[in-house]
Amino acid sequence: MTSAYILILAVLVLGGLIATLGDRLGSKVGKARLRLFKLRPKQTATVVTIVTGIIISASTLGVLFALSESLRKGVFELDDILRKRRQDIRELIEQLETVKVQKQEIERELSQAKNERIKAQEKLSAINKSLQEALEFQDATAIKFKETQQKIGLLQKDFQRAQNQLQAVNQQADSLRSEIRELQSNRQELIRQKSRVQAEIQERDRLLLERDAEIARRDAEITKRDAEITKRDAEITKREEEIAQRDAEIAQRDAEITKREEEITQRDAEITKRDAEITKRDAEIAERDAEITKRDAEITKRDAEITERDAEITKRDSEIADRDAEISQREEEIAERDSEIERREEEIAERDAEITKRDAEIAERQEEIQEREEEIAERDRSIAEQDRTIAEKERLLLDLENKQAFLERSVLELEQNFQLLREGNVAVLRNQVLASGVVRILEPSATRQAVEQLLEAANLKAIERVWPGAAEFDEQIVKITAAEVEQLIDRIDDGRDYVVRILSAGNYLVGEKSIRVFADAALNQKVFAKGEIVAETSIVRSQLSREELEERIDLLLAAVSFRSRRAGVLSERIQIGDGSISGLIQFIEKLQEEREKVTLQAIAAESTYTAGPLQLVLAVVRDEEVIFQTE
Repeated sequence: MTSAYILILAVLVLGGLIATLGDRLGSKVGKARLRLFKLRPKQTATVVTIVTGIIISASTLGVLFALSESLRKGVFELDDILRKRRQDIRELIEQLETVKVQKQEIERELSQAKNERIKAQEKLSAINKSLQEALEFQDATAIKFKETQQKIGLLQKDFQRAQNQLQAVNQQADSLRSEIRELQSNRQELIRQKSRVQAEIQERDRLLLERDAEIARRDAEITKRDAEITKRDAEITKREEEIAQRDAEIAQRDAEITKREEEITQRDAEITKRDAEITKRDAEIAERDAEITKRDAEITKRDAEITERDAEITKRDSEIADRDAEISQREEEIAERDSEIERREEEIAERDAEITKRDAEIAERQEEIQEREEEIAERDRSIAEQDRTIAEKERLLLDLENKQAFLERSVLELEQNFQLLREGNVAVLRNQVLASGVVRILEPSATRQAVEQLLEAANLKAIERVWPGAAEFDEQIVKITAAEVEQLIDRIDDGRDYVVRILSAGNYLVGEKSIRVFADAALNQKVFAKGEIVAETSIVRSQLSREELEERIDLLLAAVSFRSRRAGVLSERIQIGDGSISGLIQFIEKLQEEREKVTLQAIAAESTYTAGPLQLVLAVVRDEEVIFQTE
């Protein structure tokens, strides 16, 4: 409070000094009839006065922002704080949806397990019936045994036989009991395995059949297309031979033409040889659709060239140069086809790799089936754990729903308070506690006196907030109806401990002369027992940085605050250990040294009542054993 007085005094003194300096400077400027920026002396004095006012405002804001961290945050960082709170709410909503989905999945598995248990009970009933029949047979044998005792002299052998039968029946009964237990366990396991394994095997068989059918279909298409390509290559070869024969006839006419035609024939032979190599390589390609189309186009082109060559044989002298150009073009086409063949070979290699990969995937699927069969037993053991988890998750779901509603109300209040901060200087917020105390009324006459003392304390607190610095202001500014006072007196006048609070009914600005308040009374009863776990969370230190670790601790404390308020603790103050910062820092440093998964628990250090405050001990637990905790 002293620092606030000093701050206000400093702002007033600084404003007065700057105002005095500005006034004197303006007077001197006016008297001296100075000019700035070619203005008139009067206008110059006005400019100096304006600049002085700007300096006063800037210096006031500078002093306030420099000395008041809360004011800086309220002006510059409040939007970021609200945005972060909204983001936290959205994350909590997403976590709530995830928990709901998990709950539905667990409920479905629980229903399936219950159905399996009913079937097992039916089978057990049948086995019990068989056992009852065996027991009846045993009783009949016992009766027969008694009858043989009466005829012991004459039927000694029958007696021995009946005794052996009785022992056999007893052994059968024991065997049946053991078989019942074994069948119960085996049946539960087999029922769980049956549906899963059959579904997985059917899925695997279906995939294998589809893959085999696809491979067979592609092989048939490849064989058919290979036959068509071979037939077309034979036609091309035949036409090549006809061209060579015609070239030989032309060679007989002219020696020079013959020489050139021999070169052409040699090149055609090379082309034929390359076409044969192309045919051989094409036979190895798995997918032929695109190449066949291209080969058909090339064959059509070559047919056109052959027809052109047949028509131009009579004009060979003038077309020798054209033939050379055609041969060069053919060589380019052959080079393109060679590159196409290389590309196709790469595709074949990729296909082979894909087939190998699919075979490996099939092997992996088989291994997965084996692993799932091994996991069936583990799933059986986890059903009981899931049953326990269902109740825990339902409780967590209820906590999250309550927390969501509380956070939504908090966001609404923060938005309203933020709007008020923008509109003016808020001194008292809605629902702000102005006075509180624990009272026990032993004499009825003392009830009104206790209420009046709380109202006086609330009035003093309200004056400090609304009229700061007015030490002699002693008016009654808090307003409460007489009916509310009488209702409060009737409520607490029973000899029990009550926590009575006087709260503001709305938001009030600095300088207001009336503040509407209302009273709240709650039984001061035990909320948390000593040693009770208030909240806990799991931490894997190796996966968290220092900042993330501190954030997890902050989230744990937020959960503690939420649960304590929901449980009925009215005080918002939470004390950790002995309340020293050094102790908390040492605890965090020890926690940083842990590398394995641990549980961080917030435990009530003392019995906590409605009036509060809540005293906590932070403990690190591994395997239900406390490793270390705050002092």
